[in-house]
Amino acid sequence: MSNQIIEDPYFSKLQFSQEWVDIGILTNDKFCLIKQEYLKGEDEFTEHYRWGAFRTFMQAQNSLSPEELHALYKIGKNDPDYAMGRAILFDIIKHPSCPKELIELATNDNDVTLAKHALKWKLLRKAKEI
Repeated sequence: MSNQIIEDPYFSKLQFSQEWVDIGILTNDKFCLIKQEYLKGEDEFTEHYRWGAFRTFMQAQNSLSPEELHALYKIGKNDPDYAMGRAILFDIIKHPSCPKELIELATNDNDVTLAKHALKWKLLRKAKEI
């Protein structure tokens, strides 16, 4: 079923990647809904559709494994829209299950804003441990 999504021309038009399917953010049903909404022509900004899919996925998860959070971090780093990708990264580093190594990775990012937010979350977590 995932090949069907990937082979659809709107998959690339909406700028999704294989990782979105692999982790389960983009299911066949979700893709059909997104495509249907996009075809209405009311919003041409593809990052809005990716953001909506990401947020829906995150809200539906009771917990996420370190592997899943690493995969989501990669999705954020590689998103074609810089601002939306960073929004994903902010959500990941704020997640209660975010592994320390991902927060550390973000603190060393070239994006100063991301690094500052990651440092803030790192310090907040450390304060809660005390």
